[in-house]
Amino acid sequence: MFEPAVLDSPETDEIDRTERDPITKLADGRFCATVDPGDGSPVQKFYGSTKQQVIAKLIEAQSHATKKIREQKRLLKTGHAQTEPAQPVTEFKPRSLSTDEQWRISQDLQDPTKTASAVKRLIEAEIGAPVDIVRSTLNLAQQQARRAKWIEEARVFVDEQPDYHNVPENERLLVQYLESHKLDYTATNLAVAFEDLSSGGLLQVKPATDNSPGPEPAPEQVTQPTGERVRPRSAQTGIPARASTPRPAPVQVRLTADEVNRMSPEEYRRRLNDPQFRAAVDKLFAPAPQR
Repeated sequence: MFEPAVLDSPETDEIDRTERDPITKLADGRFCATVDPGDGSPVQKFYGSTKQQVIAKLIEAQSHATKKIREQKRLLKTGHAQTEPAQPVTEFKPRSLSTDEQWRISQDLQDPTKTASAVKRLIEAEIGAPVDIVRSTLNLAQQQARRAKWIEEARVFVDEQPDYHNVPENERLLVQYLESHKLDYTATNLAVAFEDLSSGGLLQVKPATDNSPGPEPAPEQVTQPTGERVRPRSAQTGIPARASTPRPAPVQVRLTADEVNRMSPEEYRRRLNDPQFRAAVDKLFAPAPQR
């Protein structure tokens, strides 16, 4: 950021420090350091009553920039963002009202313009949380229960229909059928939609499986032993041929409740056909262990 001073004659040294000093004194007596990143972004200015204050601010800014660069490098190497802290669980407990609160509520209950507010305060004190939080908690619990039911009904349907070709296009048509006929997302209704759409030739069918026997393998030629013991070629590496082929690691789907809530019903039902997505949803909405 700063260029080294040119060690030359006193005259040259004085000129260089005057021309290249990044900290200048303003008319109001303050000092200012101007930093131009050189990439088209706005110029940064740091002010202070003394040069030492300006230098301290420059060092602090450089420290923050270095920390940010290291964080970006870590993200590029690992491919993971910062970890997400655990969300606190709201525990609803009744809250005792003070004598003054009880008196105010009793007075407001007698005033028609304040009755609703008084009742709301009584309910919140009895539940132990604001009404808005209780409402959002109940809505989220209802959505989670509905999605868990969809997962189970879809699994039952797929297990009971071996002829069903589980592809996104077929799932889209099944969901569209249920919505157009105002039917619930159950295994029974999915079976009805499957039969109706299949009879009309609207669903993709499973590809035919070729069970015909293949050509017989050529007889293996066995060389007669000559008395010298020959080891199998696979033993040259010390690893059996079957174990030498690495198996791909399973892909794990990372999912949050906010991501699930932002999905449309059609997208959510379509993605249920993905085993990794279904496993991630089961893990996300699994009940907490009892202590």
